[in-house]
Amino acid sequence: MKTLLLFFLLLTGSIAMASPGPVRRSDGTAANVPSLRTRIADDNTTLTIWIDQYRNRQSVHYQQAFDIKSMNCIQKELLKYRVFASQGVTLPIHEMMGLVVLAGGILALLATLLVVIYQTRTT
Repeated sequence: MKTLLLFFLLLTGSIAMASPGPVRRSDGTAANVPSLRTRIADDNTTLTIWIDQYRNRQSVHYQQAFDIKSMNCIQKELLKYRVFASQGVTLPIHEMMGLVVLAGGILALLATLLVVIYQTRTT
């Protein structure tokens, strides 16, 4: 337990030190720092995605509504992923938990299949 706590504290400290602080010019004003703001609204009939980003002195505003009445959960997750990828933005991890769980399930299934094949060949 002590080892786990120590590992967690070291990891937290490393992440805190690696995060960049605010970038300032020599006169004390904020520098041209890329910014990103996203919002996703899902009411089970319409999925609306807003992406506002400021990068390379250009501001990009994206807003699109999608009809998702006939889509299942995985199709909605893939739609979100494709929209964010088309804008050159990484989808926030909390928005793609369904895809992460699906990928983990597929990996677990493949690992189980490999173990079963290995066990049947050795017997």
